[in-house]
Amino acid sequence: MIIAVDLMSENGPQPTIEGVKLALKKGTVEAEELVVIGRPTALKLTENFLPPQSQLCCDETIPMGEKFSYRHRRCLSSLNLGFNGLRDKTFSAFVSPGETGFMVGLAVTVLGTVKTGLKPAIALPIPNKNGYCLLLDAGAWPEADADDLVNYARMGEIYCRKIYRLAKPIIKMLNIGSEPTKGTDSMRLAYRELTAAFDTFRGNIEPTGLFVDDVNVVVCPGILGNIALKTAEGVINRFGFLGRLIKLAHRNISPERVGGAQLLGVKGTPIVTHGNIHPRDLASAIRRAKEAAELKVAEAIATEFQMV
Repeated sequence: MIIAVDLMSENGPQPTIEGVKLALKKGTVEAEELVVIGRPTALKLTENFLPPQSQLCCDETIPMGEKFSYRHRRCLSSLNLGFNGLRDKTFSAFVSPGETGFMVGLAVTVLGTVKTGLKPAIALPIPNKNGYCLLLDAGAWPEADADDLVNYARMGEIYCRKIYRLAKPIIKMLNIGSEPTKGTDSMRLAYRELTAAFDTFRGNIEPTGLFVDDVNVVVCPGILGNIALKTAEGVINRFGFLGRLIKLAHRNISPERVGGAQLLGVKGTPIVTHGNIHPRDLASAIRRAKEAAELKVAEAIATEFQMV
């Protein structure tokens, strides 16, 4: 097993390098299971703890905000090298704090989706009172129709069975109210389709319920999931000093506890992390990447969708 890590974060390579060191110190991964990808100056900083065969040099990096286009498929950025390694089975998983939209573009065009027309989804574990619930889509695609939301639920259910060992994950849909009539036309149709497809679907959930309701999988369009997530992060970062309960929530929801988020629905295991990364965040993302690769989450999703 080889886990590839993109060193070129928004704030330079130092946070990701410290995250790699932390993962090694914790025993999450062994040095021979790692490949780090970066510019020569970044790789030089890893020479004292990683052998040359664990270093892969890139020619360029993709700046934050860069929009993906097909012309980018042939460049030798850290992102391209990571996805090419996933495609060629050189890497078991690829962890990157790179531009999310660019990662999704490469995932679809280089790796391909597990089923024609399937929209991949960023599956983000969110701590709640019962452990974790999986929010998807957390920002891969802004919009989702009813079929997309059913597919997200199916992928989330498989993930929870593999990662959390849940026999029958409880599924809900993030919406502006609990009633079946709430939301857009697509969401109202999705409510009916989810009810028909899953005997564990328990209706709508409002954003306030993400951390306290009995739920394991929460599905929604990417724009809604991403806004809900960032709102929660912003409130906790601003008011996290208020009381022991909020401090506890801050520790649980912070990116360094959650780690990376797997992009589900593609032929491989890409792990998306924050661009403004903390070393603990990166170390957790490596742990999540190794776990997903060992348990073959992507392969399980591909197998099930081929039978649908």
